Amino acid sequence: MSKLKSIISKLSKGSSNKSISKQFGISRNTVLSYKKKIEELNMEYNELLALSDEEIFNLLQSTNGDKIEENGRYQNLLDQMDFFREELKRPGVTRLLLWEEYKRKQDNGYQYSQFCEHLQKYLANSEISMRFDHQYGDILQVDFAGKELEYIDFATGEVVKVPVLVCVLPASVYPYIEALPNAKQEFVFAALTKFIRQIKGIPKRILSDNMKQYVQKASRYEPTFNTLADEWAAHYGVHLTAARVRKPKDKATVENSVYRTYTQIFAPLRNQTFYSLEELNIAIRKQTELFCNKPFQKRKGCRMSEFLTHEQPALSPLPSTDYLYKHCVKAKVQKNYHVCLGEDYHFYSVPFQYVGKEVKVIYDINEVSIYSGCKQIAVHVRSFRNNGYSTFKEHMPERH
Repeated sequence: MSKLKSIISKLSKGSSNKSISKQFGISRNTVLSYKKKIEELNMEYNELLALSDEEIFNLLQSTNGDKIEENGRYQNLLDQMDFFREELKRPGVTRLLLWEEYKRKQDNGYQYSQFCEHLQKYLANSEISMRFDHQYGDILQVDFAGKELEYIDFATGEVVKVPVLVCVLPASVYPYIEALPNAKQEFVFAALTKFIRQIKGIPKRILSDNMKQYVQKASRYEPTFNTLADEWAAHYGVHLTAARVRKPKDKATVENSVYRTYTQIFAPLRNQTFYSLEELNIAIRKQTELFCNKPFQKRKGCRMSEFLTHEQPALSPLPSTDYLYKHCVKAKVQKNYHVCLGEDYHFYSVPFQYVGKEVKVIYDINEVSIYSGCKQIAVHVRSFRNNGYSTFKEHMPERH
């Protein structure tokens, strides 16, 4: 803009278009266009030079042949921009289609190239992001990775795909990544329990999107959380929050962490074969530790040092006991002296003397306990293998 002021100064002194063109490295037509625009303003050169650079620039931009402000064409287009933005989100809607519809309604409307230029400027301005300053110990963000990992069931040879939960403390960018048996809510909150045990503290809030394991009823202002989520939060004294529907920037840090999970965890493990979920998670933990100890690119330290120095001291203390969500169901002991846990369709043995009796099965994500009346008759490590059997030799008759 200072160059523009200098050009006007030269014009006021009667310099030729050719000399101005050569001095400032612009075409003679450009100098001529400035001259015509100044004439349209009906202002003296000294009046124009008394204005600020920005005021001169705006005046010369507004005095073009189209007279945008006069014919209202631009304002008409601007009034429809919100509609165009929402329509572009719908399947199959293109800018060309929107322009064709716009031109049918607006005879003197912009041509396609100008329409696209104005629309692009509007979209760029409407997508401006706000920078968040996260406080240490304030929030934990949670999300599922869009892609799954897999392992091979050693007993059956079946390839088992498993969802991956990603958690991150935004202030220190310290992550936690775990592959779960499935995406049921009990495994989500069991993983969160493992994480807060690992970091030896609790943040003030936990933010997730509106996944069904977490939110019962979505709302922009007051989402309703399911019973397990409320019980877990009450036990640890943490406040649950949910991102707005279809607003991923509300939890931008964990969205970025999901991408980092692909590059720092998924990619290094892509050529390895695992034969159990435990083996897969051991490898994930090793890769996560390596990632957390990598130096930051644009600042001192790493995720681990940032967490240990600043984040961990800001966390609230843990309660003395962990929250454990237990299920209780009734089952009948089958002739093969096993009971079926219907949720996983897995069979667990009991002493053969209980064949035909009704028993109570109490289980959590780690353990399955079987009771006859008030007497515990069997305890098994929980297995998630469909149609599988967990059998103790001492439960068998001698002839078996």
